[in-house]
Amino acid sequence: SAWRELFVLLSIQTGLHPSEAVQLRPDSFNFQNTIPVVSISGKGTQRKTEARQRLVPLVFKVDRIQELIKLGGLETLSSKTPDNISAQLNKILKQLNQDWSCYSLRHTLRHNLQAVAVPTDIQAEIGGWGAKGSNISESQAGYGVLGKDANERLAIRAKLITKSMAHLIDYNDNVISLKDRSINL
Repeated sequence: SAWRELFVLLSIQTGLHPSEAVQLRPDSFNFQNTIPVVSISGKGTQRKTEARQRLVPLVFKVDRIQELIKLGGLETLSSKTPDNISAQLNKILKQLNQDWSCYSLRHTLRHNLQAVAVPTDIQAEIGGWGAKGSNISESQAGYGVLGKDANERLAIRAKLITKSMAHLIDYNDNVISLKDRSINL
């Protein structure tokens, strides 16, 4: 379904947690920016820590993310509870590996960032993990009219996310293949 695919596409690039996913709204996305971005845990939302508030570049299947939003995927996703999202995705992921869960997507992002030697502070900015460093938040970046400095910083992060995902995902139509295992979302 559209919401499942949308969640997976966002989670593998941002470390999105189900509790953050239900807070996303159409204005959380800026597809017109030089580098498309999503603002996670923005103003007025509940978050586990301040580090979870972040602006993350979208580098993978951006057109498909836009299409899924237009198809109602975001609306459906935001109408669910975090537990419901986890339960439904866990069922699908267990088909690939008994040890995988919805939260595995978040851990996989961190592992992949570490595997390509992304500095810890930039890992924290992308995935919302606590670390000292300068995060690019929505307010700092002047969301909607991102400044040159913000786009330069986002470009570096976009390149690192792309590099960290290069070995992992082959995406065709509505099937995500992970190391020779496929599931239909």
